[in-house]
Amino acid sequence: MKSIAPLAALLLAAGLTACVSMKSYPDPAFQVVQVKDFKPVAAPQPVQVVAEFKRDGELRPEASARLKARVERALAQTGVLRPDDSSGTRLKVTANNLPDRGDSFGVSIKAGLSMGLSGGEVVDHYDFDFVLTRPGGQPGKDVFLRHALKSLVGSADAPLGAKPEDPARAFDRLVQDVVFAYVKRYQDDAAIQAGLQ
Repeated sequence: MKSIAPLAALLLAAGLTACVSMKSYPDPAFQVVQVKDFKPVAAPQPVQVVAEFKRDGELRPEASARLKARVERALAQTGVLRPDDSSGTRLKVTANNLPDRGDSFGVSIKAGLSMGLSGGEVVDHYDFDFVLTRPGGQPGKDVFLRHALKSLVGSADAPLGAKPEDPARAFDRLVQDVVFAYVKRYQDDAAIQAGLQ
């Protein structure tokens, strides 16, 4: 899973993956938008999704393709925007993963040396930028959203209300969170809808 590669690489390098479990969950502090929060529309606006996934600012093409699929899946659930590669309206989504490698190393070593009986939490931060461009227009307002994926290593416990799961599924939920939050802003801001700065 690309989103947690720094932590996984450290575990592998230390030869500790066989005895250390890891579950992840999106940061519960992020204000979650639900489908019921969207205003009904007569017909969803088609948009061509362009996605870029970066780690510490470095573009990762393979992860970009997977991010595009996740964004499109989330958009399709909103009933407000509809993925359509032939649309003249473009929605560019950029995700930049900012892992905390220092925490990853310390937690993974601690968990590995205790054979998984000890552990801790590692946080991967994600900065998302959404930019809508109407046909023939200039790029519109940049909508910035920050989220985080928290991973439990070894025997660490999740906080009340969190639902740890496979890191890939947790990342799917994180992407859905930010896409839904963007669509809510899109509906609430006429300038975003029009592709204006």
